[in-house]
Amino acid sequence: MEAYNLYRKLRERQDIEVRALSSRTNDLEGHNAVSVICPGGLGPLYFSVKVSGIIEKLVAEYRLDLIQVYGGPGGIFLFKKPKVPLIYLANHTYSQQYRFLGKNYYKTLSRLERKGYMLAEKIVAISNTTRDSLVEDYGISEERIEVITPGFDREKFKPLELQRIPSSILFVGRLCPRKGIDYLLESISIVKMEIPGIKLYIAGDGSLRKKLARTVRQNRLDSNVFFLGKISDNELVEWYNRVQVFVLPSLFEGFGIVCLEAMACGTPVIATRVPGVVDVVRDEFPNRLVPSGDPRSLTDAIIKFFKEEKLEKYRWVPPVEELEKFDWDKICERFVNIYNEILLK
Repeated sequence: MEAYNLYRKLRERQDIEVRALSSRTNDLEGHNAVSVICPGGLGPLYFSVKVSGIIEKLVAEYRLDLIQVYGGPGGIFLFKKPKVPLIYLANHTYSQQYRFLGKNYYKTLSRLERKGYMLAEKIVAISNTTRDSLVEDYGISEERIEVITPGFDREKFKPLELQRIPSSILFVGRLCPRKGIDYLLESISIVKMEIPGIKLYIAGDGSLRKKLARTVRQNRLDSNVFFLGKISDNELVEWYNRVQVFVLPSLFEGFGIVCLEAMACGTPVIATRVPGVVDVVRDEFPNRLVPSGDPRSLTDAIIKFFKEEKLEKYRWVPPVEELEKFDWDKICERFVNIYNEILLK
């Protein structure tokens, strides 16, 4: 869930007073920053300890009626139940990370995470697959969980009258193993043999950037693969509208927001059939879902797309009725309904 957008919408309302606490400074009104030194990537754990230690002080100081916590990877482990009702938001779970990425420390983190979720009056999951993990992996009653997806700016992410680059692909995301970007580069090496003019534009940065750049050089893909780095939302909208297809080869996602943004811009999507993505993308024309971690299937889907879809005659218009549920005003209203439901008990 995009905390910033929800917080901004809640601040616009006259019937709610909201405050935010995070480890980063920003210009949001009513925000408090808690500084945390993050040795060894343990920032969320250190932040959790600090927040758990001051939670009752915050309740008293700001006379809070309820607390909303972002859990999961990058979120907070709350170790003690506060004196006011607690709502937990689950982007995806550490159990999912353990299942799809196989790192043993995710199993330990999942135990900490489960304890936090068990303290909540209500849990909001951002996708059906995240809800299923909470139920199946953590034994949480489905009645305590509500699925509310993230939203996007429909005024910004929309089709533009821009000419599409021939044989072009866009990837957007962190350059890390979970995003499967290395599988996409492997595919491009093969796709190039069938489609010499193929172009892959990579928007984002991360730990794999140097390794990926080496792979591009070693496989002589310099004229096919282009690193855009971090780009603004306005630039991103233009790129969604300039390419012919968006590709997301992730091993799993909490919610495939970038797929949603691409489709809102009228750009077809090829993605992996994994949690988070299947909540957003249907495996039907013009979009396609392929197995994760399988460069061959990804390669075949890309080649088939460019060779069989008659792109020069085809213009996809995203279905408006499917995009309306991702409106931030409607999402905000659903959260307010949860608040009222809890406080009026």
